[in-house]
Amino acid sequence: MKHTILISSLLLLLLTVFSASAQTGERGRITGDFSPSATCTVHYSLSPIPVTDNNLVLEISVTSAFELNAHIIDADNKEMIDLETQTVTRRMGKNIDISSLSPGNYYVEFMYGENQETYKVAFSKP
Repeated sequence: MKHTILISSLLLLLLTVFSASAQTGERGRITGDFSPSATCTVHYSLSPIPVTDNNLVLEISVTSAFELNAHIIDADNKEMIDLETQTVTRRMGKNIDISSLSPGNYYVEFMYGENQETYKVAFSKP
């Protein structure tokens, strides 16, 4: 019982930390931004939140060209879905089929730069 409470508390803490770097905009959407370099800002949007039909929509816009390397990982940092590396020059929209995921908490993890720095955005699949 103590382990279940501890794990639940840690998951809640992680969701709180990662959600703090994301901005919740209009209902049903998570939006935010990060800067992979001094010359580029990446604005993102995930919808619908919560996911209702096994389809997660990722929209990206950038201030300068950016190589998008992203995937969906679970709470244990295990890669669940690879989102093929793409170069985004202005805007990009991607429908992600998450029907293979079990209900739970996940992250879209963006990797960038020579050192493969990461930025994570939390979402849940009911």
